[in-house]
Amino acid sequence: MPDNNENTFSIEEFNKYWNSLTITDDFIFCKVFEEEELCKEMLEILLDIKIHHLEYPDSQKGMKSSHLSKGIRLDVFVQDSNRVFDVEIQNADEDNLPFRTRYYHSTMDTSLLKKGNLYTELKESYVIFLCKFDPINKGKPVYHFSMRDEQNPEIKLGDKTHTILYNMCDFSKLKEGARKDFLNYLAHGVRGSSFTSKLEKRVSEVKNDEDWRADYMTLEMKF
Repeated sequence: MPDNNENTFSIEEFNKYWNSLTITDDFIFCKVFEEEELCKEMLEILLDIKIHHLEYPDSQKGMKSSHLSKGIRLDVFVQDSNRVFDVEIQNADEDNLPFRTRYYHSTMDTSLLKKGNLYTELKESYVIFLCKFDPINKGKPVYHFSMRDEQNPEIKLGDKTHTILYNMCDFSKLKEGARKDFLNYLAHGVRGSSFTSKLEKRVSEVKNDEDWRADYMTLEMKF
């Protein structure tokens, strides 16, 4: 948000800032992917899977394991019949991403596994971060982590957890296709597919919604 010495801003400044926002703003990102079809298509592109139906148990919900634990707010939190997905847009490197993904997995599991359920009823879990920086500093466009035996990497633990980190800085190393087009849109606003055109249209709809505009202003004024 625009800054000044009194930590206030004019309507004109706010309007200029609001109009400059893109899908990589956390608020806009969340609102765009409240559309089930767009969210479904994003996940299918990022994970190369098919999804028939999504449910939104708690999109952008404040979650915690207990009243003493640290709360988190998820950007896009959805599930299908046997999988659960959290997708986060990450603009700045806060140097804590591995620990955040660990905590997100555990908190999601705790929130979904009810008293009396078996551990084997836990769904396959995906935590996906779309980063405007290289989160591992190895120059890869995507990093996919799952639990394996250190001495025998071909042996998987089988806990069905996946941590996937996308690096927008090196998306150009991906093969041509929907994933590359999507990351190019996130990184540079370039629309190269019907999906990214639909996203841009949805961004415009969000920014033209007066209620969401007011919500955003209220949220910013709290900080």
